[in-house]
Amino acid sequence: MNSEERSRRPKNESSGESKIEQSVSIGSEAEGGATVLVVDDEPSLVEMYAAMLEDLYTVRTATSGTEAIDQFTDEIDVVLLDRRMPDLSGSEVLEAVRSGRYDSQVAMVTAVKPDIDILEMQFDAYLVKPVRQEDLRELVEELRLRSQHSESVQELMQVSSRLIALESEHSTEELSSHERYRTLRERKAQLERIARNHHTELSERSDPRLLFRDVVGSTQKS
Repeated sequence: MNSEERSRRPKNESSGESKIEQSVSIGSEAEGGATVLVVDDEPSLVEMYAAMLEDLYTVRTATSGTEAIDQFTDEIDVVLLDRRMPDLSGSEVLEAVRSGRYDSQVAMVTAVKPDIDILEMQFDAYLVKPVRQEDLRELVEELRLRSQHSESVQELMQVSSRLIALESEHSTEELSSHERYRTLRERKAQLERIARNHHTELSERSDPRLLFRDVVGSTQKS
């Protein structure tokens, strides 16, 4: 399946859906829905991810990095992006999105475990395959909510996501030898101080556990 747009179909609250599914459905309708671009060079995975999300969001798909860039617009709220693709890598697509100054939230959804190279990648979340439907839905809703916050709060979440991804695979001692890692830790501390000064913004959301699960108290102590 190449480029395709799927319309969101509202779900009945009495259909036995989980709490997170109910909150996503209600939130999406209230905000007019969100548009998700799924990018992976494996058509079967694109089809599967789209099926996981299409009842809650408008889903567009691309099976190559080039196709993803060609169809990118300001309407796209969340991007689920594979890292390994034959024409343009996920890193190259991510660079193109950021250089184009799009406001989209970008999650790397990949079989590649996080390593030091991700320190320079400006993604908003990192999810390692295989991916469950519940994880994918929560990820998209988390990113949708993040976009509603100030730039400093969004940066805090982005920096925290990079640190968490790395610290899930490497010890703090190993990472501390890298200057860029130390710089990110310092930046996270600065942003946390800013966030504490705007505590109301951080707490007045319907499900703060979902929104900040990668941020508050999650990274290892240095």
